[in-house]
Amino acid sequence: MTAGPVTDFLRHLRSTAAARANEDCPDAGLLQQFVTEQAEAAFQTLVQRHGPMVLRVCGDLLRDTHDVEDAFQATFLVLVSRASSIRNASLLGNWLYGVAYRVAVRARANGARQRAHEARGVDMVAAKPVAPGLEPEQQIILHEELNRLPEKYRVPVVLCYLQGKTNEEAASQLAWPVGTVKGRLTRARDLLRGRLTRRGLALSASTLAVILTQNSASAAVPAALLSTTTKAALLVAAGQAGAEGVVSAQAAALSKGVIQTMFLTKVNVTIAVLLGASAIGAGGGLFAFHLPAGDARVAARAAVKLAPRVAADGAKQEDETPDALRAARLTSANKMKQLMLAMHNFHSVNRLFPAAAVYDKKGKALLSWRVLLLPYLEEGDLFKEFHLDEPWDSAHNKTLLAKMPKLYAPVRGPSKGKNVTFYQVFKGKGAAFEGVEGIGYAEFTDGTSNTIAIIEAGEAVPWTKPADLAYDANKPLPKLGGLFKEGINAAFADGSVHWLKKDFDEPTMRAVITRNGGEIVDPDKLRNDK
Repeated sequence: MTAGPVTDFLRHLRSTAAARANEDCPDAGLLQQFVTEQAEAAFQTLVQRHGPMVLRVCGDLLRDTHDVEDAFQATFLVLVSRASSIRNASLLGNWLYGVAYRVAVRARANGARQRAHEARGVDMVAAKPVAPGLEPEQQIILHEELNRLPEKYRVPVVLCYLQGKTNEEAASQLAWPVGTVKGRLTRARDLLRGRLTRRGLALSASTLAVILTQNSASAAVPAALLSTTTKAALLVAAGQAGAEGVVSAQAAALSKGVIQTMFLTKVNVTIAVLLGASAIGAGGGLFAFHLPAGDARVAARAAVKLAPRVAADGAKQEDETPDALRAARLTSANKMKQLMLAMHNFHSVNRLFPAAAVYDKKGKALLSWRVLLLPYLEEGDLFKEFHLDEPWDSAHNKTLLAKMPKLYAPVRGPSKGKNVTFYQVFKGKGAAFEGVEGIGYAEFTDGTSNTIAIIEAGEAVPWTKPADLAYDANKPLPKLGGLFKEGINAAFADGSVHWLKKDFDEPTMRAVITRNGGEIVDPDKLRNDK
């Protein structure tokens, strides 16, 4: 036996002994040890303590054993990255539940993209057995609704049902009265039952309790998975190379994507609350799009006035005030910001932006990128309803037009037809969308902050139809800006959204449509200050 294996064996023995000594240490203490000392035993104890619950969540949401293990490792890699920023370590189990759910959902979305490329040409891995009483899709619904519960109700459910603690143990950990734990568990079950019933899954209170507890996370994490996860965590925490050899590329991509999402979601929520009260699309690049002083208050007031008149079918509004128009403009900009967030989440998982369409094997466009983006807009169930090997107007897919997410709907009208959208992309040679596979960051040699990804087109199209703005350097530009007379919202590939003028300089516009033209751009020729 060589020195390497001997060293690893002794190190494992020491780590295991130290982990046993940490069994009674609270999560906050273990987390502090890991953050300040990169203590292997402390992290291993956390994985042993919370790993069974994480493994259950990943197993409930994913179908393949390898995917489950990737999602498990990714969850704890996220913990490594965010350990120092967790505000209440006594709720670590609840925090990890939320991360495990996000990771598993992202892994499912990645599988959805694979299905899109395969176009049903390859059979999926057989579904794993699940707890009696719930089918795999019902397990997904259960976790979706559990994840949406307010934290004060979700916390005791995670502790008592998913982690198998008694009411008294949960009360001691949370510093709550036992009566509070019991009361919130009852309220959580009532809320869950109501939400599940509305989604077609009617369960009695006792049945729901049994389903939540029958798979309570009590089994130990497999030794090999515990070891590789702990080793990868230490390498990442120390900033050392080599983690790639310990965890799969998929696990690394999942953790990176969720970390980015957690950060961007906070930014996006702040923007959404104020309809752009801070800068929509602030940051580097050619533009610095800031909401003028006082517009935030005006937009917030106008949004209330505007809401009853904004129709999903683009019905005409004849009584819009300047404030209402400004609010509509900011609402549209925020929608585009959310679409770009989904685009970046797609890229985090797949290393590419989505292609402009779902293509068949002969290169024929079947469905729009707007369909491909659904799993990243929390519309995974709708995505699964599509027949990805059929065109948008097939007998089946055409029935799904009426299920257009509100995010795609026009903020004002008029527009021709129902279930249409103005949000389109440029596709063609040199544009952000070219070819049948999608484009990665590295191919934006002009910079993502200098390349338009999504824009308000001149005319609306059915949202599932692979109809976008064809770009050709030798042909006139397509019509733009069908939502507003005053200007055009454009989302750039870096995620920023800018307000452009209608009488733009055409060479400058062509320069920001292309991703690799190498042009020198004067932003004043595009920027709309009105």
